[in-house]
Amino acid sequence: MRFRTRVESTIPDIDLTPMLNVMMAVLAFFVLISMTLGVAPEGIEVELPDGVDNADATAAIPPFVVRLHNGEEAEVGEGQRVNQAQVLQAIPNYFAAQPEGVVILVAEPQVAYDDVIQWLTQMRAVGGDGVSLGVEPAPPVVSEQDD
Repeated sequence: MRFRTRVESTIPDIDLTPMLNVMMAVLAFFVLISMTLGVAPEGIEVELPDGVDNADATAAIPPFVVRLHNGEEAEVGEGQRVNQAQVLQAIPNYFAAQPEGVVILVAEPQVAYDDVIQWLTQMRAVGGDGVSLGVEPAPPVVSEQDD
């Protein structure tokens, strides 16, 4: 009887170069596709001023500032608290008296973003391009090390 002789096996050599070539080609394909199919997100259209020429014309006309404290109540003028309906009635009156004026909505930091957008949208429906969103800088934070 003949027995098979066992040949000791050696570890086969694995060539990773073709696999890496395929992976790099797939990666390049997805990078190109993601760059060509990428679409800019939609948001609120913002028109920036052209320069300092516009600042002189609007500096003489006092803006109508609406300070939004929460989703339902705002402050206009010298601390007069009003609701949204009253603000929407006051905007056409302001533009009738000041056709070149601007209405600025300034929201407190604790007001929800959705409430700000809803107020701004309704104010722009009444006042058009003369309504803007105002931003005030945050007060400086004083650390204990400064003392």
